[in-house]
Amino acid sequence: RLCGYHPTYFAELFREATGLTPKEFLIKERIRLAQDLLLQPGTLKEVAERCGFSSVHYFCRTFKAVTGLTPTQYRHSHGH
Repeated sequence: RLCGYHPTYFAELFREATGLTPKEFLIKERIRLAQDLLLQPGTLKEVAERCGFSSVHYFCRTFKAVTGLTPTQYRHSHGH
């Protein structure tokens, strides 16, 4: 609505510009933020909430799908 395009047309333009759908882009950005937050003290629940995930389970499943590691594995592999 903000840019005045139909959602389908906007998604098509977005994909042409970024190579990702808006949803894929948002998920990758949330996971990128999560990777930074996992290197700081805090629980997985806190990280999931700060990144906009509705549950820790969904966060962990999505994180692993994007990175190939669980959040705990990621945290341990980076010295925490």
